[in-house]
This record gives sequence, structure tokens and C-alpha cells, in this order.
Amino acid sequence: MASYGFVVSTTGLTIARKGLTCGRPQSRAVRKAPIRMSSSGDSEVLEGPFKGNFGDWYLTKGDVIGVRDYRFALLGAAVSAAIAVGITLGVEKPPLPVVDALYLVANGFLGLSLWKIHIYMKPMHNLLKALWGAGTAGAIAALFLTGEGLALGTYDQTLWMLATGWTFVAMTGLFFKEGICFNRQEAWGLMVLTPILTGGHFLNLLPAQVERGGLGVFAAMFLFFAYRKFEQPATDDLGDKSVFDHLEQQKAA
Repeated sequence: MASYGFVVSTTGLTIARKGLTCGRPQSRAVRKAPIRMSSSGDSEVLEGPFKGNFGDWYLTKGDVIGVRDYRFALLGAAVSAAIAVGITLGVEKPPLPVVDALYLVANGFLGLSLWKIHIYMKPMHNLLKALWGAGTAGAIAALFLTGEGLALGTYDQTLWMLATGWTFVAMTGLFFKEGICFNRQEAWGLMVLTPILTGGHFLNLLPAQVERGGLGVFAAMFLFFAYRKFEQPATDDLGDKSVFDHLEQQKAA
């Protein structure tokens, strides 16, 4: 039977299962004078100690850089996707090579965010990266093999979504992680809207006007989601570093 543990702090509730916790900041231990591991570099301690499930941990410059990279990658994906959607919806004859290029740029930023995201469950993290990789390979194949480019070819020849759609499965997983960890309404909305739009088009269930409207809502919500990430403290996306250390120790044992 699976065992669960609960850690309650002024910053939120952490649910741990088999030593795996969600990415919420842990309750802070009594503040001590910060320990400077070095005068510069990624190991420089910026804040702490924080009380984790498996001991105290410190926020370092390298941690902040990693979280920054994750958030800017999300923002890059959101901006690129929004521009592509704006061109598609706002231009009578959109320049398809530009739309294809923007899709690939957004896809690249999404991949970076999946590499930088902090997920304690390593198999789940690896699965999301593998799904993104499969979708990226499918997108490159569609770009050259559909005869219509990536965006139009996938839209017209929906079977190609079986190759490209894995990217959106990975994206849905990212939104699910953000929703369950931080209960952000825009994350939940994106988690629901993404499979509705992709699955609805694949199964030919959505009228064209509904698809266009949904695409606009998705772009706006994705931008809002990425923007709001910058309002969170770095410790939110970092989570409990002591869990990572514990898992590494278990792996080495």
C-alpha cells in the first residue's frame, strides 16, 4: 500500500508519496546567517536554510538561474505560439513558412522548459521529454513529407497528428504539473483546452469557427500563464532540494 506524508507550512501544503513531493516551497527553518560557499559562481548561496522533508537546503545562484531559464523558455514558447496564432487568424493568406518556423521555435522553447522543469518523479520527467522528442521528430517529418508544410499539412492531413501530437501530450503534462502543484487556474484551463483542441480536430468534432476561437483563447491563456510564472518566488519552481538529494542517495545505494 502506498504511503503518503503531509507537510503543512505557511506557504502551502506538500503531499509526499514514497518520498516524492510536489514543487511547492517547504516551510523555512529558523533563519541563520547565509553561508557563502563562494564569492561568485553557481554555488553561491542566496537564501536559506529551508526545511525540507529530508533535511535543510539552500537556494543557490545556480538554482535561480535554472528557474529563470525555465520561465523564459515558457515565455518564449508562449510568445512564439501567440505570434503564429495571430498570423493564422488575422491574415487572410498567412505566410505558411513563417507559421511553420514559429511552430518550430515554440517547440524548441517547450523542449528547453521540459529539460529545466523540476519534477521529482524521474520516470515522469523522462516520459515528458521522450514525448516531446517524438513529437519533434514527427513535426520535422511532416514539414518535408506532407507536401503542404508542417502547419497546413498537419491540419489538412490529420493522420499526421499521430506523429506530431506527442508534443501536445507533453505540453498537457507540463500544464498538469503546474496545475496540481500551484493550483493556477490558467494551468488547469490549458491542461483541458489543449487535448480538446487537438483531439477535437483529429476526430473532426469541432467546427472551424470553434477551433479558431479556441486557438485564440489558448494563445492568450498561454501568454498569461507564462507571464504569471515570473510572479512566483524561485523556490516555488525549485521545490524541495532535499528530496532530489534523497532520491540521488537512494539511487547510489
